[in-house]
Amino acid sequence: MPYLIIFVCSSGNYSECTMYTLLILHEKSKQYSLDGLHFSSMNLTGSEVAICKNCQRSLRLDRSLLTPKHRGDIAIPKCNDPSKPNIKGRESGRPENLFDIIINSASPLEGPMCQGCADQLLFEMDRHLKELEEECSDCQKFLTSLQNRRENIHFEAKIYGEKLERMKKEEAALVEELDRLMKEEESLKRDLDEITVKKNDSEKEERGKWWKKFRDNHRLLLDLDNEEQNKASQLLYGRNLLEKLTSINVVNKAFQIWVSDSFCTINGFRLGRLPNALIEWNEINAAWGQISLLFLILAKSCSGFQLHNYEVIPMGSHSFIRNLGTGVKLPLYGSGPFKTAKETEFDKGMCAFVDCLCQLQKYLETKGELRLPYRMNCDRGNASFEYKSESSVKIEYSVKNYLNSPERWTGAMKCLLTNLKWMYTYILCDRKRISQPKNVPECS
Repeated sequence: MPYLIIFVCSSGNYSECTMYTLLILHEKSKQYSLDGLHFSSMNLTGSEVAICKNCQRSLRLDRSLLTPKHRGDIAIPKCNDPSKPNIKGRESGRPENLFDIIINSASPLEGPMCQGCADQLLFEMDRHLKELEEECSDCQKFLTSLQNRRENIHFEAKIYGEKLERMKKEEAALVEELDRLMKEEESLKRDLDEITVKKNDSEKEERGKWWKKFRDNHRLLLDLDNEEQNKASQLLYGRNLLEKLTSINVVNKAFQIWVSDSFCTINGFRLGRLPNALIEWNEINAAWGQISLLFLILAKSCSGFQLHNYEVIPMGSHSFIRNLGTGVKLPLYGSGPFKTAKETEFDKGMCAFVDCLCQLQKYLETKGELRLPYRMNCDRGNASFEYKSESSVKIEYSVKNYLNSPERWTGAMKCLLTNLKWMYTYILCDRKRISQPKNVPECS
């Protein structure tokens, strides 16, 4: 390795600096070389100027600092033009990395160098030396590990060979198992295809059944809906008809009591008999049938009213009253001669009917203010109507034909129908409407 002798400029002023130089001693040739130093044409007091090989700074070489031995051996050439350095490899005039130059150089380095560059060079060389030593140590360790592993290669190769044989056997067994499973899979797939076909056929058939049932149910639903609409229309029509009918006074329409000439009529049947107007029994009996039916309707329309001792049974022209105590039927129809020498059953029946009217009157008077135009008297089988004239004279009309004139009997019948009309008018006004009760015998 070359020996380095470093001369450093101790002053920043290169013209006055004491020069140092770098001498390179080649170990084999034992010769000193200062080739590559360039000195300026200025010669200051036995000193000459040089340029640092690395940083291109001017250096001054002072020969007095050299020993006598070196002084005679060093020959410093003159530089004709110090502005044009003549250092090998520095034609560009730019600083170079001295460490790279030394490392890449195959011959001894020639040229001067300052103290800073020399220190940097030594530092870089020491660092590079350490890196090489560490790299050498790592290579030595790796070589040792390779030698140790080579001893185990044969043992591991045997183990891995046995393991490979076992794995080959396992592979063969697995391949055989795979073939068996693939065959089983194909068999299961065929079975699955058959089951799928059967399932699809069954679903198709079942779907057809359900669709048929759905169509039938839908048709039935449409029929029921149509029927429901028809029923709703009928119900609406019935409600409208019922509302119209309920607004009609049924009793007033069914039983029209009116005065015609000297007679009082019910539904056109005259009730009475005069010498100049001989009314037949058929018409009189029909009028009593209408009267008995009207009374029964009024009695049943009054909730809470109960008839005592008698029961009125309308039977058209042959209506009668039954005595609940004796069970005797008292007719409300007559026949034969009008005048008789004794009291007839028809007279008893008319008296019993007036008694029934008196019971209904008392019931209605307990419910409200009812004042009939004619007072009714019922006492021991006799019945009559009392009338007060304009002169405050009381006139009494008996309902019996026995010992009675046709005019007075006709007057009694007029009073009876008038009181009956007032009763049903009062009942209708009190209840706003009246409906015919169930199980009422029809007039025949």
